[in-house]
This record gives sequence, C-alpha cells and structure tokens, in this order.
Amino acid sequence: MEDSKAGNGTRYRVITRSADTGGQYCTVEVLVRGGAPGFTSELAGSTPAHLHSQQDETVLVKQGILGYALGDRQQQQLKAGEQLTVPKGISHHLYNADNSTDLLYELTHTPAGPMGEAFFENLAGLGWAYTTSDRIHPLQVLVLWDAAGARLTEYPAFLQSVVDRLLIPLAKQLGFRAGWPSHKSAGGVGDKTAAATEHEVPSSESGTQAHEEL
Repeated sequence: MEDSKAGNGTRYRVITRSADTGGQYCTVEVLVRGGAPGFTSELAGSTPAHLHSQQDETVLVKQGILGYALGDRQQQQLKAGEQLTVPKGISHHLYNADNSTDLLYELTHTPAGPMGEAFFENLAGLGWAYTTSDRIHPLQVLVLWDAAGARLTEYPAFLQSVVDRLLIPLAKQLGFRAGWPSHKSAGGVGDKTAAATEHEVPSSESGTQAHEEL
C-alpha cells in the first residue's frame, strides 16, 4: 500500500492481521524511502508526535536508520537489528534518519487496538488520495488517530479538551471518517505483492467525504 501517487513516499504491508490473533496484536511492515514526505517537513516519512492510550508499540528495524523521540527527549537512532518498545501513554514519533537510503521496519501494536491494521491501510489510502501523506487534511488526521485510540501530542496539553469536544465532533459532522472501504489492502496476509485498491476521497478543498464508514 503506497501513500503517494508518485511512489516516492511510504509503503505499508500487513504482516499479521488483528483477526488472526484474536485482537492480541497486529504487525505491519513499513518502508520509508529517502526523502519521503512526512508530517514534519524536515524529517523524511515522519509520523506526527502521538501517543497510544491502549497499545504498546514495538518497532524492529530491518534496514536503514530509524530516527525517533520519546516524550520531550532528544532525537535518537536505531540501526538494523535493533528494537524499540514504546509503552502506551508515551508520546513518540518515528522517521527515516538517513535521507539517502530507505528505512524498513516492522511495527507491532499490542493489543491490536480499535482499528488494528486498518489504521495503516487507511493512512496509506488517504495519503494516496491527497497525493502525499503530508497533504492529508488536518481534521482528517485528527479523526483517524482518534478512531485508533491515539492522541496527537504536537499541540499544548491544555488544548486537548478543545480537540476532543469541538474539533473532532466538527470534523465528523463535516464528513471526515476514519474508515474507507476502498483503502483495504488487496491480497492475502504476507503477500509481498499486496497493494491498495482504488483510493477515492473527494477533493480536500471541500473537506467532505462520500464513502460510508467501515
């Protein structure tokens, strides 16, 4: 599942689905290309800073250099063969620390959480629909992370109640959804040729969405 139409961004491949483990965990392989668009412009393929309220996140680096930060600590790095576990409730973000090479890692959520691997499928599909992940509408980002039991931590903590009580409900009223049938990956689990099906969302200029929620 590619998150950019140019094929120069981040690719997701489902390794283990939540349904196959009874919701105990899910695993996704993530390939972040050098210079891939990210949520922070200067960090290739970066995730937004966020925390998981229900899940521990384990990251195993298979190739390249993973950059990360936990809470307000300084940026750190992991190389191939090294592993990181982020406990639930700890803010973190991940990115490709070497713009000249690709980064490949496996990411496991334990338990799988409300969306399981569907979170990554929809993230990739939305990136494709908006051309690249860094162009996804901010309200759409809020709705997706909220549905996955995660909270963005890039804004001050005192604004969290505003986000929860006003912005997320407003985004849903405007039609932004967390799940899109067209964003489920094709092929069997572990199929290296798995790719996203046709991605469709209305123009980001309108901010409205047409598909029914999963």
